[in-house]
Amino acid sequence: MPRYRSTLLPLFAAIVLGSAVLAVSATSNAASGVLRVACDFDHRAPNDPIVFPRQPGVSHIHNFFGNTSTDADSTPATLQANRSTNCKLAEDTSGYWFPEMISPSGQPHPLRQAVAYYSAKPGSGYVHTMPAGAELIGGDAHAAGTQGLDAVKWDCLAHPEVAPSATPVDCTGHGEAQVTIRFPNCWNQQDPGDRLNFVYGFKGNICPQGYVAIPHLRVSFETGLADPRGYTLRSGPLYTAHADFMNGWRQADLDAQLRNAGVIQ
Repeated sequence: MPRYRSTLLPLFAAIVLGSAVLAVSATSNAASGVLRVACDFDHRAPNDPIVFPRQPGVSHIHNFFGNTSTDADSTPATLQANRSTNCKLAEDTSGYWFPEMISPSGQPHPLRQAVAYYSAKPGSGYVHTMPAGAELIGGDAHAAGTQGLDAVKWDCLAHPEVAPSATPVDCTGHGEAQVTIRFPNCWNQQDPGDRLNFVYGFKGNICPQGYVAIPHLRVSFETGLADPRGYTLRSGPLYTAHADFMNGWRQADLDAQLRNAGVIQ
């Protein structure tokens, strides 16, 4: 009997220690502070249910990602009702869209993928959840010149040695060019379906008086191009880059994902 116990106790201790290490690793990965969701290109259409609701064909052409039903008549409620999504995380049935790119020869060039990042950083302090029914626009479709890095950033996918730029970068020899749009992260707690109720924070999670901080939402649109210079957008020059987000998450699912990732408490 003693010999039996002496054989099992080290094995038991090793299993417990191994389980603890796995648990720590799982916690570290889960609570990374960032919720990342990748969504494939789904369709293109001259619609924008935020800027031109219920007006099909009025908008310039966008590339749509996420919910496969997104059209001119879409609302957060219709997106929640239609659970079909091309996002890798099936719970994300939101709509994400970006103006179509046009090649130098005038041909439409579909973007390859959109990757959404929800985070509490940069900044510190309490971050509220993304409000149900939120409709956000990041960047400026009417920009008359280069937008700041806080709104629009160009870089090379998975190649941090190439410095981010407010203007398109040549990623030849460094993979694929991508453009990242940052969305407003402060909300005045009024109608979340009105994009004017959201503004950019002063710095990090510091918001104007009367506003609360919500997760930083950034969406990186992977172009499938090494060098996007010379291309244009349906909205105009590349400096008019912008994007739209319509919250189609079921709120309980979104809150659980944000909490598990350590974005909200």
